[in-house]
Amino acid sequence: MSTRGDSGGGVKDDILKVENWDKGEFYVGATLRNRVNNFRWNLYVIYGPAQHASSPCFLSELSLLGENSVLPYIIGGDFNLVRSQEDQSSGVANKKLMDAFNNYIEQCDLREIRRGGAKYTWTGSQQNPTRSNIDRILMTTSWKQHFPLCNLTTLTIVGSNHCPLLLDTGEVPAYKKKQFYFEKQWLKQDGFSQRLKDKWKEGQNRCPEGAYSLDKWHGLLRLLRQNLRGWGDNIRGDSEGRKNSYRPKLNCWTPSHKMAGLVR
Repeated sequence: MSTRGDSGGGVKDDILKVENWDKGEFYVGATLRNRVNNFRWNLYVIYGPAQHASSPCFLSELSLLGENSVLPYIIGGDFNLVRSQEDQSSGVANKKLMDAFNNYIEQCDLREIRRGGAKYTWTGSQQNPTRSNIDRILMTTSWKQHFPLCNLTTLTIVGSNHCPLLLDTGEVPAYKKKQFYFEKQWLKQDGFSQRLKDKWKEGQNRCPEGAYSLDKWHGLLRLLRQNLRGWGDNIRGDSEGRKNSYRPKLNCWTPSHKMAGLVR
């Protein structure tokens, strides 16, 4: 599912569950639930039109989205709009569009998440490029109240003229997942190789059509880790069970028995 344009996103499904998808002309949305505390909120990824003749329709759609949203939400991406002249390296900006954008933010009672890192989020491809801040993330007050320590950082540009935005909600993890380690003795278990082949094929069948190669690779590895972690726990449990069954016999084998065995 994608909007008109080049924006995209992903969700860590070990922490968040996607309960619903939504799509508009300029956005893709998801209703998310935290698997630990059951907090539900909406995430909207947008792509604003590069042709500013369509900007009023874009802002109108976002306004309607805000009016109909019951849950706390954040909305972010490439708005292709600036909020002030300081958002342009040239210092020149369309005042009418700036006012329309700021009015939308005010009417929907949104707040911008303060960003650290690079001064500008977009760089043109000209020999003497212009730079601007057209990428940002906005949040409702109710979302901010739940994530008061959230922060936003720009990352290094790689393969794009946009800086990636890294959002940290500031949450302290409720638990730390145990590190996964591959154990050599698994290779000696009967049927281990076939188990790997079957799980890999199962993961390939579950991959959605059109998914990126790297996303498929990470998804398949995650499936294998989850399966092997549970399978390995069962193997260790069986091994401990056998050890416990031998302990009474070993306890009966006293030093006197050992000496008697040597004398004989």
